[in-house]
Amino acid sequence: MTSQFAGASIGVLGLGKSGIAAAEVLSSLRAKVTCYDASEEALVRAREALGDRAAYCPAKGEEAQAEQAAGGDHKLFIVSPGIPPRNPLYRLPETAAPLWSEVELAWQIQAEGPNRDCKWLCITGTNGKTTTTGMLAQMLITGGVVATAVGNYGTPIVEVAAEGAVDALAVELSSAQLHSTYTLAPWASVWLNFAPDHIDWHGSADDYAWDKSKIYKGVQRAALYPATEELPTKVLAQSGLDPKIMIGLTPGIPAPGFLGVIEDLIVDRAFGENPEKQALELASFTDLQHLTGQETPTSAILQDTLAAAGLARAYGLQPEWVRRGIQEFELEKHRRAVVGVVNGVTYIDDSKATNTHAAAASLRDVAEKHAVWIVGGDPKGQDFHSLVEVVASKVKAAVLIGLDPEPFEEAFAQNAPEIPLKRINPGDNLMERTVQAAAALAVPGDVVLLAPACASWDQFKNYGERGELFARAARQLAEGQHGEEHLG
Repeated sequence: MTSQFAGASIGVLGLGKSGIAAAEVLSSLRAKVTCYDASEEALVRAREALGDRAAYCPAKGEEAQAEQAAGGDHKLFIVSPGIPPRNPLYRLPETAAPLWSEVELAWQIQAEGPNRDCKWLCITGTNGKTTTTGMLAQMLITGGVVATAVGNYGTPIVEVAAEGAVDALAVELSSAQLHSTYTLAPWASVWLNFAPDHIDWHGSADDYAWDKSKIYKGVQRAALYPATEELPTKVLAQSGLDPKIMIGLTPGIPAPGFLGVIEDLIVDRAFGENPEKQALELASFTDLQHLTGQETPTSAILQDTLAAAGLARAYGLQPEWVRRGIQEFELEKHRRAVVGVVNGVTYIDDSKATNTHAAAASLRDVAEKHAVWIVGGDPKGQDFHSLVEVVASKVKAAVLIGLDPEPFEEAFAQNAPEIPLKRINPGDNLMERTVQAAAALAVPGDVVLLAPACASWDQFKNYGERGELFARAARQLAEGQHGEEHLG
């Protein structure tokens, strides 16, 4: 099927991370892309990323750029969230082409592709979005769902929408992203909270709230709301949505149609077979203790956990995977963290890359043939052939961990037989031996990357422990060689 974007003249307004991603995807769909940004530095970055796959507006200043954009005979504009409505590039004449967010573009691309059934689980709010998004993604991934976190949290949504091959997206959405989003119909959504913020972008608290409220537009399966938050509750009550899909979140004892807390248990009285009479246990406060170091979680962590659990249950995830996902989740650690630079070799902990999509994303920005890749673990039934094929150009050598490394050995043998492999036998000091083997294969300028593409349960308590042991081994390596340049 021919894409609606093929041959179309499209202007990309703003060249931050999402703007460049949008331009890259549109050029791959054979659109005629012109990039606009008043920042010379942004234009330089875009040229480095896109080369001659796009044109670049040479005009100086916002007003001149806007004038060029308005006269460019474009069919469509994609606007980056960094450009506020007061910017001249946003205030194009009404006769100009439609203006979409990168989110709207991603939704439209998915809708016309083979991955149109991918379910979006969307999160917005003034606070807590990132924790909720990350926790939700971990629940899904732990449960074997091919999923990833996108949007304001991680990879630009348009990149994943164009690549396809995922079953669900945990989508963190800011008010700026929702501002120019029109046809999005999430499988489930939550508005965590509201406090006046980003007024300089929106112009008023009312406009900020209006954009936040778009999170509920078109929801298909579940619209979640914290019962303690006045504005989300009021907006949802007036939304016209079917009350049956309105799911409440409470830190107290839940009524039917709610997720909540009974003593020290997080329970579900919304998505079970008999919510009138049954509360399904999802997790306990003990499962959250590693996040705060306290027996009782903070109110913020509890609310974020309830929201993530509600979205996961709306997707169809079973309670045991909700619990396991909470246990696996870490607060912004082990996600592509540089833990040391030793003798010119950079050591990166991405232990959170527990599936093939995450591992591929982790390798995406590594220079060709500069990655010594530590990979393996509990495969969870995944096939690794396509992963190895995709990342082979980045990998100079691979160090295999896990009780059963054969799936990776087969994938490399068939798809990248030229890449040397080092198999690490199980036993004591596993990660120390692994890092030492990786270091022996690396030279200055290389990256030793822990991105296992697998769960950790076969050899570690969780991916957090795996990452911590990797970081510790890198530090020990530096201390032993007295060659450290930087320790994370």
